[in-house]
Amino acid sequence: MDYQKEYANLVGQIDRAITVLEQFDPDADLIRRAGEILLSALREAEEHYITQQ
Repeated sequence: MDYQKEYANLVGQIDRAITVLEQFDPDADLIRRAGEILLSALREAEEHYITQQ
């Protein structure tokens, strides 16, 4: 599996999702929580990517 390509794809998708969320009220609890979940997924993917190198 090409982890670098998969990680880059994930980063791009999360960035797009966060950009969409930022168009709504960034102070709303639901929006903030969704952003936190996405960032958490990104951190987990980064850890996985780093350990696979």
